Amino acid sequence: MLDERNATWKVLLPHHQNSRTLALGLQASQLISLARTWTRIDHNTSLDTLEPNDIPTQLSNRLVKLTKGIPQLKRSYDLIILGKLSLVEHDEFAKAHTSLLKADSVLIFTDTCPTALHFKDYTISEYGALPPEIPRIFYPISNCNTRNKGLHFHTPGTLHARVAIQLATMLSNIGMTRHLKTNCITIITKGKIAKNDYLLGWLSEQLQLVVNDIILYCGSNSIQRKVTGLILLENHPDLVVKIADTEEGKNAILSESIALQNISNSTMCNTYVPKLLLEKEWNGYLVQIQSCLPRDNKNQSSELTEPHFSCLSSLTKLDSSLLQFSQTTYCRLIKQYCEQKEIKVPKEIERIIKKLFSSNFQKRTFLCHRVHGDFAPWNIALQANKLLLWDWEDSISDGLVFTDIFHFIIRQAILLGPWHGAETIIQDINTACLTLKKRATLPEDVNIDLSLQIWLTLEYLRNPHPKLLEISTILEVEHG
Repeated sequence: MLDERNATWKVLLPHHQNSRTLALGLQASQLISLARTWTRIDHNTSLDTLEPNDIPTQLSNRLVKLTKGIPQLKRSYDLIILGKLSLVEHDEFAKAHTSLLKADSVLIFTDTCPTALHFKDYTISEYGALPPEIPRIFYPISNCNTRNKGLHFHTPGTLHARVAIQLATMLSNIGMTRHLKTNCITIITKGKIAKNDYLLGWLSEQLQLVVNDIILYCGSNSIQRKVTGLILLENHPDLVVKIADTEEGKNAILSESIALQNISNSTMCNTYVPKLLLEKEWNGYLVQIQSCLPRDNKNQSSELTEPHFSCLSSLTKLDSSLLQFSQTTYCRLIKQYCEQKEIKVPKEIERIIKKLFSSNFQKRTFLCHRVHGDFAPWNIALQANKLLLWDWEDSISDGLVFTDIFHFIIRQAILLGPWHGAETIIQDINTACLTLKKRATLPEDVNIDLSLQIWLTLEYLRNPHPKLLEISTILEVEHG
């Protein structure tokens, strides 16, 4: 599957499925993303090198390759989207753009807006892109306050990236913005377009509030991805919006809504979670709005602290039940992945799978409860001995005990480092699990190693990584 995150900006555009759209100089991944929203897109991008599975047939049928050059185009368009064009193509478009654009239309540049074009009586909006080379965040650069909110909306994992953000912020604070315009998105609106054709207008109507602008972030490139936005409101605290254009992404949002509703009716000790405000369809997207947790003085911790254990202890009491392994979500998901023929499973994981699906193991009983599912520093902040915890779309009601601890320690060690070796990782996990076991007064017979083997198997099937095999090998030697 191609990475479509570099087309996240599409939600900023007016939406009519039948809009006539022209896309010049875009990447194949961007075209595929656009085809999820609009029914016909004329384009000049070569798709010959793509694999058959890269573009679903339904989307491929919406992409129409141009057989003529820009000067020969006789149609006019509602949307024209320009990527990286040659100097000749820029010159050709500069001469033809007035005839190619309808009276009420939008022109979008996904690269620097050409200085050869001069616009009169047009409305122009600019959005910065981070990181500039492979954008994941798009934010308005109209004023210093919104720029800085955009720069700090997502905290990057590496020190190098965090230093770059601080430097960009310093320059922004003294009014220097040229460095923010690399690969920026420029949206030029001609004529009048209905306010509700835009996401911002629709949000304003739904919330009965004035929406000034929005910051967008898409962190995952999986089919379950969703766009997370920060809604910038007038005279009202910011809100968070989540938007999905795939069925898998919509299901992830629905799962988060269920989790937030479940948690709102329970007591989470010393833990703040977002409040679900709205869930509704808009032009083929599923849109969810939730409250925004306070992010001033946000402090992420790479260590499990007292507030972390307090939160995890509370979760063990939510939806708590004893289930046979065959009845759990973990069993169902592992089975689904194993049935996908393209997945090649190494022997270490294959042996665990064989054990998991033996008749005796299928009948084995496990303590299950509500888990977060992506319990990691980038989804958590500490504030005055309280835990702020967001992004609940991977939450399930029948998660195995300790799996949030596994996720916190292992995912962090793999993605951010340092990796101190599988034996040290297992020791850290055992220490943390025993702390939670005592804190939550869990039964004595809960088995850390079996839960870890199950979690490792599913994690490897989702995101194969050699470090996971290191841990699996040690567990197999020690415990079989």
